[in-house]
Amino acid sequence: MELPRSRRHVLRSLALPLAVGLSGCTDQHLEDVERVVVENWHDDDHAVAVTVLADGAEHFSETTEVPAVTKHSDRTVPGRVTFDETIPGPGLVGQTRYEVRARLDGGEPETETKTTGEGFDDVEVRIDDDGSLDVAFVDAV
Repeated sequence: MELPRSRRHVLRSLALPLAVGLSGCTDQHLEDVERVVVENWHDDDHAVAVTVLADGAEHFSETTEVPAVTKHSDRTVPGRVTFDETIPGPGLVGQTRYEVRARLDGGEPETETKTTGEGFDDVEVRIDDDGSLDVAFVDAV
């Protein structure tokens, strides 16, 4: 006849398999950033320099020419340049500090930062229809 096991014995017997099963998980990147997108809603072409840092380390730096917005009778299409670029996500534990520096036509840089424990898909740099620059951290739906 087998004796009933104590709760402590059952918990102890589960601890090792659980620890082995999760080993190495804390260094995994949760939802890496997949793209850097530059959109131009302004009537003129522009040169944009973009640098993306994650926890102080540079992961992306490019200067690109972005075509002007195209206006059709039924729709407006922004000029768009997309870079498929993997930037590490925050991992399963902890947070990552992202810093994006964007410079429009050689002007003063705009800097946007975000510290998060959740991932997102894209860094989007947008030239608005008034010629101003905006940076967003975008999660695809």
